[in-house]
Amino acid sequence: MEKFSKPMRDLCEETLREFVNPLSSSPEEARLISTADNQILSSLRKDVIVALIYDGVDTLDPTFSNQFVEGKTFDYQGDDGVGQYYVSANDHGTDMARMILKVCPMARIYSIKLKTQPSKGGQHLTIDESSIAPAIEAALEKKADVISMSWTIPIPEAGTDNQKRIDKVIKLACSKDVLMFCSSPDQRTQTKHYPSHYNRSKIFLIGADDDSGTAFNHSGLDNDFIFPGVNVNTGNNHNRSYSNDPT
Repeated sequence: MEKFSKPMRDLCEETLREFVNPLSSSPEEARLISTADNQILSSLRKDVIVALIYDGVDTLDPTFSNQFVEGKTFDYQGDDGVGQYYVSANDHGTDMARMILKVCPMARIYSIKLKTQPSKGGQHLTIDESSIAPAIEAALEKKADVISMSWTIPIPEAGTDNQKRIDKVIKLACSKDVLMFCSSPDQRTQTKHYPSHYNRSKIFLIGADDDSGTAFNHSGLDNDFIFPGVNVNTGNNHNRSYSNDPT
């Protein structure tokens, strides 16, 4: 993970150091900075809000160092209480946040917790479709710059309330100035899945690679990018592998 994230992190930090602070630039460099450049550089000073929609984020993790905003939960479990956004159900959200901040140190994480249940065998989480639309709505209300959905579900049944509401909010998100990323499924034969299937041209589809940088042999097809996802060292000697199988 460090090999992947360090060049991106160094580029970000160098850009901010050399250009956001004019005192660090030579007079000639400062003169060459145009109005358009100043507008771009001004935007670099703003927080990048990343809405992380999945199983929660352990915001007490020292890695975050105040790099999060108050989150939201839709994990209402009836008599079993409420799963809070600041507790990760299986550490996936926490590790995602840690990796995002390695690559994008200027980001602030907005944790949105979906309603989930352990799958048979307890290795994965099953997402309750009814929590997806309100979670994306919450990200849009927060004016998130990025919406990260590190999961995939089968296409909702046509004509159902869940399908209509999910389609409506994804359509709205596609009309906004927001970047959306979602996972590719771990079944190569599964080519149609949500959220990406609703509007393939507006949602980045991310597949997993292993620790050698090679695409995972179960990673889905038609991916836009391949990112670390198998045997990932997320820090503190934690090595993780994740499946995007929702069942």
